[in-house]
Amino acid sequence: MKEQMEAAKAAKVPEIPRKRFNVRTVAPLFGVIFVTLLFAILTKGSILKLSNIEVIINQAVFTILAGTGAVFVYAYGGIDLSIGALQGICSLVVVLLLRAGCPAPLTLVASIATGLLSGLLTGGLSVWLGIAVFITSLCMNFIMRGILQTVTATAMMYIPPEFAATDNWTLKVIVLLIVLAIGFYVFNFTRVGKYERAIGGNPKAAELAGVNTRKYRILAHVLLGGAVGVVGFFAAARGGAVYPQSGSGFEMDVLIALVLGGLSLSGGASCKLRCAVIGALTIAVMSNGFILLGAPQNAIEGIKGFIFIAVVALSYERTRGQVIKLSLIHISEPTRPE
Repeated sequence: MKEQMEAAKAAKVPEIPRKRFNVRTVAPLFGVIFVTLLFAILTKGSILKLSNIEVIINQAVFTILAGTGAVFVYAYGGIDLSIGALQGICSLVVVLLLRAGCPAPLTLVASIATGLLSGLLTGGLSVWLGIAVFITSLCMNFIMRGILQTVTATAMMYIPPEFAATDNWTLKVIVLLIVLAIGFYVFNFTRVGKYERAIGGNPKAAELAGVNTRKYRILAHVLLGGAVGVVGFFAAARGGAVYPQSGSGFEMDVLIALVLGGLSLSGGASCKLRCAVIGALTIAVMSNGFILLGAPQNAIEGIKGFIFIAVVALSYERTRGQVIKLSLIHISEPTRPE
């Protein structure tokens, strides 16, 4: 009898360890709730008015759209500093085509195509020439900013009056939901998102496992470019014109939003698409709240910088390596085709 009891204990299925709770996964969500409640108190409820919520949505939509594409880049450990200039160029393409009599849907396609081409060049130059991606993206930023300033040097280029109707938040939200749905599916349920995270986790191991790291790094920038193309279309409608500084600083807004949303700058499996949504809403609520309190724009930008430093210091995974180190990775050895 005793032997049977001992045998039963030995055959007992081992208990599955419980998954440890990680506060970093929920901290960004609590952060946006806290920021909203804080400014609701400080502004005496003004920030929660329907008209103001529409303003916040308008502010967040562009960042979420671009952030949806940027997640693919940051997931593999890269960084793209050409987002702002690319938005300006895409808006310029939209305005030029509208002034030439092209219908609005065609200008949207052209804007997305411009973004895709820019992403191909940014990622392709990095891979083909073996140059760090932050350098190629910075060069693309200078090139596109120079084109934009040259074309709009004499005067701002205004959109036709009838195109202004495109600037409505209902249409933006519909397009945003479509882009988010596509981005969520590609990032979570296809090999594209899986391989981007694998490259960010360990690029050498991913290569040895048969992942074509060059191909998927380029593809990440192409997807980002397409998302920025959508932003450029709506930015032209919202701004009403294109000027030399169109899109200036937008790349930092996207980066700060992703970090506030909980994205790890070291890349890898910790990168989630929700980071773009949560972070963009946080920064939109925060910016709008400070405006309602009468804070000057320069002060708001400074506050964003301090918050960015604080969040990176608290959430950066130092054991995974440094941001610049990961963004400098370029694999020169030939890879096996996927």
